Amino acid sequence: SIIMNEEYSYEFWFENQEQYWGKWNMQPQYNLNGYAAQIYSQIIIPQLTLPEGKVVVLGSNNCIAFDLLCKHYGQDRCVGYDLHNPSEHPCVIIKDANDLGPADDVPIAFAFPDVCDWYTGPVARRCALEWAVRNTVPGGWILGPTDKNGANYPATDNFTGWGFDKYNLDEFNNTLDPSHVRQFALYQRTH
Repeated sequence: SIIMNEEYSYEFWFENQEQYWGKWNMQPQYNLNGYAAQIYSQIIIPQLTLPEGKVVVLGSNNCIAFDLLCKHYGQDRCVGYDLHNPSEHPCVIIKDANDLGPADDVPIAFAFPDVCDWYTGPVARRCALEWAVRNTVPGGWILGPTDKNGANYPATDNFTGWGFDKYNLDEFNNTLDPSHVRQFALYQRTH
């Protein structure tokens, strides 16, 4: 169920990264210096205590950052979702985020719903986020957008309404790029 005006092609996400990321002037998450790997290695792994449940990345891409989570939490606990799996990572399920439903539900201890972005795939991004929210267990965490997400998505109000407390990334010890500290927050389910 691909939305025609959204970008889901293999060529766009895997063969055209330099052109795409240069357009948005962002550092990709797809290497160990990217935002996902840095957030995982500086905050998620060393500073969060996760409850029982799966560690889920929606938009695992080439799995370089995702593999940090797999190595720390174990492959049996980690699940990545993406439209493509070019690295053939054994923990990745090829799935369109628009098609996530009750049959895919798992108890989630930590999730990063990072499919597409707010510009090229807002519907898929919202589907991934709402699926992760629905499946996060009490005490579980979501790495999600702040209200400075470029799409005017009311993240803080939505997460509060869903029963989550917000923690800004600057509340944790880190040396992250300030733009990433502004764009992302951690949300913990309280009920």
